[in-house]
Amino acid sequence: MKAIFVTLLTLLSIQSFAAYNGVLLEKIYQTGFVPDDKAFALDCKIYSDKITIKYQKIGLVKTIQLQKQIESDTLALIDQAATGEITSIKAPTDIGYRIYTAIQVLNNDTIKAIDLGSIKDSDVITKNLSPAAATLKTYLDTTCDAALKM
Repeated sequence: MKAIFVTLLTLLSIQSFAAYNGVLLEKIYQTGFVPDDKAFALDCKIYSDKITIKYQKIGLVKTIQLQKQIESDTLALIDQAATGEITSIKAPTDIGYRIYTAIQVLNNDTIKAIDLGSIKDSDVITKNLSPAAATLKTYLDTTCDAALKM
C-alpha cells in the first residue's frame, strides 16, 4: 500500500513538475567569524537537469554549471520533507549560516519553499524532523561538494 501511495504521489508531482524548470534544491553556506583566508560563501542550486554553484573566497568568484539529471526519487523526497515537523533552537551568534531549502511543486502549479534545516540569521537553528529532509540535505552536501571539486 505504501509503495502505491509513493508511486501515486510521484506521478502527481511529475505532472505538476513538468511546467516548472526552476530550482528544486538549494544549499547556501557562509562562514561565520573566521580569518579572511578561511572565509567563503557558497550557493549551490540543483535543477531538474543541471547544477549551478557560485563560490566566493577573498574576492575570487567561481561559477560552475554542470549538466546533471536529478535522481528519480527526488520529487517524492521533497513531498515527504514538506510534511516534516520543524523545530528550532537558539544558536551562537558567530557561526555563519547554512540554509538548506527544497522547492515543492504543488498540483496547482504553485511552488512552496521547504526548510530542510538551517542556521539562519546567526541565532536560530531549525531542523526538519522528516527522514526525507535528512536524505535531501545529505544529497545536497555530497552533490555540491563533488561538483565544486570538478
